This record gives sequence, structure tokens and C-alpha cells, in this order.
Amino acid sequence: GRPSKIIGTHININRQKELELVQQTTAERLHYLVAHLNDGILIQDEHGKTIIANKILYKMFGLPVPDTDNNESKEDWLQVIHAMCQDPAIAAGQTRAILHNRTEVINVMLTLKDERVLERSYIPLMVNGVYKGNLWKFSDITGLFTLSRQLLEQKTFYEDILNQIPAVVAVFNAKQEYLFANPLAIGDPDLRQWIIGKND
Repeated sequence: GRPSKIIGTHININRQKELELVQQTTAERLHYLVAHLNDGILIQDEHGKTIIANKILYKMFGLPVPDTDNNESKEDWLQVIHAMCQDPAIAAGQTRAILHNRTEVINVMLTLKDERVLERSYIPLMVNGVYKGNLWKFSDITGLFTLSRQLLEQKTFYEDILNQIPAVVAVFNAKQEYLFANPLAIGDPDLRQWIIGKND
């Protein structure tokens, strides 16, 4: 009848609970950070499933923003983005190359059918050298792009006028570096181009 030996084990689960709490806190911080960025953010797992898509991304691509704070999305985001590009086939090809290479890509321009211009950046998510997913960032640079184009058009306009003046014209900055020289100032077009940003 009586047991001659009692064997027992004791498992301390406090460490596991601490790790789970740290993991949950880290995930909540990530969700909070992504939700409050001014760029569209898409985070996918290694299989391409959307883990996080922030509200800015929904708004940027004209999709209804979910009412819930749960950032998981059923959208095939890359397909949605490609369809909105002026040339969907080129955008899809670039994406395939990016995903194949799994190397960081910063500020690649995408022009959408509605004439907006976005910059797309990509970072492969690696954990201890193992590929675990994708981080995509989308920034609407339409205003900056439009301003740049307008400034270039204005610069070209004024240079055309200065090139027609029948006198030597050279424009310098405060460091005495050439900003512009008309053909009468420097006759050789290659030299005229080369000297911009340099001084005598």
C-alpha cells in the first residue's frame, strides 16, 4: 500500500509569463508607432500576409478605413497599389524584383493614375539572419514633386531669356561659384555646363 517514493516536478512559469508580457508590450508599441506615422505603412509576414496596414495607407489608396484598431487587413495591398499605378505591369515587376532580392530600397517613385506621386521604400524584416517579412513605407510627395517641376520650368524659362541677351551674363552665388553663364560668357557648351557650381 504505501508509496515508497514520491517524485514530483516543479515548473516555474513566471519567466514564460514575463517573456509573453514583453512580447505583447513590444507588439503594442509597434502598433502605436505605425498608427501615428505620417506615412502609409504596410508590414507583411514572410508569406506576404498583411500583419499591419495603418490608416494613412487606407486613405492614401482610397480604401475605407476600418473602424477597429486591429491593424490586420484582408486587402492584397501590393495588388491594390499596382492597379493604381500609371503602369501596373512595371510597378508589379519592380515589386517582384524587390521581393526577390530582399535588399533595402529607399524612395523609389511611383506615379499613380490620378497623377499623384508617391515614394516607396522597402526593408526586409530579418531576425537573426532569417527572412521574416516585409516593411513597406509610402510617402505622398506630389506637392514636392510638383514644386520641383515648376522650379525647373521657371529656371529653364529664365535661362532661355538670359541666353538671348546680347551681352555677357554670368550669375554667381555668395561663394562666387557659377550658377549660370550664357553662351557669350562661355562659348563652349561643355565647359559652360561643367563650370556650374565652381569658381574661377
